[in-house]
Amino acid sequence: MKYVRSIAPIALIFCLALLVRIVYNNVVAHNYVLVGDAISYNALAINIIKEHCFCRYPSVPTVDRAPLWPAVIALIYSIVGQHNYFVRLFLCCVDSGTCVLLYLFARDLFRHRFGLVAGLLVAVYPQMYMYVDWLYSETLFIFLVFAFCYALFRFQRTSKRTWIVWSGVFIGLLSLSRPNGLFFFDLFVLWAVIVGWRKILPWRLIAQSTLAITVILCVFVAPWTIRNYILTQTFIPGATGDGTVLIGSYNDVSLYNHFVIGKWVNPRQADPILANRYKYAFFDGPRAQIARETAYKRAAEQWILRHISSLPTLFEYHLLRIWAPAPDEVYFPGDASSQIFVAMVNTFPLFIYPLAAFGLLLTWKRWRELLFIYFVILLMIVQSIVFYGNVRLISPIQPMLLLLAVGTVWSLTSKEPGTLLGSLSKHIGINRKATKKLEQSNISTSSE
Repeated sequence: MKYVRSIAPIALIFCLALLVRIVYNNVVAHNYVLVGDAISYNALAINIIKEHCFCRYPSVPTVDRAPLWPAVIALIYSIVGQHNYFVRLFLCCVDSGTCVLLYLFARDLFRHRFGLVAGLLVAVYPQMYMYVDWLYSETLFIFLVFAFCYALFRFQRTSKRTWIVWSGVFIGLLSLSRPNGLFFFDLFVLWAVIVGWRKILPWRLIAQSTLAITVILCVFVAPWTIRNYILTQTFIPGATGDGTVLIGSYNDVSLYNHFVIGKWVNPRQADPILANRYKYAFFDGPRAQIARETAYKRAAEQWILRHISSLPTLFEYHLLRIWAPAPDEVYFPGDASSQIFVAMVNTFPLFIYPLAAFGLLLTWKRWRELLFIYFVILLMIVQSIVFYGNVRLISPIQPMLLLLAVGTVWSLTSKEPGTLLGSLSKHIGINRKATKKLEQSNISTSSE
């Protein structure tokens, strides 16, 4: 019976979240067409199956995409055929898993009822599930980031080495899902140093966990790094592409064009002459792709040096754009059913973002348990400011914002130690006792 009571909320949240995401896929994305990065991921997956090659074009290997998501698509295609609807159903399940993780995190941090609030809220939170109708990697990346955060949280609480193994697995998968996945290892090292310095965990345990996670990470990353080195004679742990990002972010179009200011633009718009020089890099192979990225990066650096005074303006637009309700790539049909989701997308952030901001303050006494969450939020925001303003770049922090928002509700409605209501109740109780003693003293004085 105890097992049923513990598993029932998990089943409820997962099933509700899955239902919402399937409905969303069938209503909003019933005529889904591959666009943007999805075209590349789809082509890579098909060539993995047909050519046994990580290639965007047959027999031409590529190093500009991380391998995990195309490999997952290829696995699904090999089982059910080349129908992207089944990939999107897989994303629905992954995102529902993130909802369960949020329930577990909030339950462990703020008690069961607040975990249930968090789980039910994230199940219908559109900023989470609006990515499941794409073939983009956002949904998988969100899950892996939050799973890594939860595994570290559980390790900090229990000191069980099982959670260190899971942490290593999740960060290994992160490193193969996005080029910036390895940044989370840097965050982990910083977290470990602070946790040891503040004596939250023993140094010996921290050293053992750091070594274990490093070894597991190397097991995941080493084969792909070796493959990339054989192809390019260059050390590339995940994927290249930083030059394309930089030149698309730092150019005259992104600075002066009112319609795209602060956004990333295609290199063909940013620098047509340079882009034309490398237009066949995808066909010419990995070394040509490395040369293209190096040239793009150099051009972006030169532009930055010539426009130092304009960078604050550009950074300001980057920061403002990441808080938009939805990324520009998300397309919502005009039918009445889809407009319900549009209304939800535009409404939820008006409540969640302010609550999360208050949560940063009201949950500060739990900073030891939320430290890594703080680091991830800071990393995602700084990364968006430095590169370009797009809601997709901060998508991994959405479950964390919900966690902080629920933390606000916990602090305002619970009388536990560390909550605002608890502090106020304690203060009022002290004042009442002091008043009662004063009244008793006055009565004694008057009777004398």
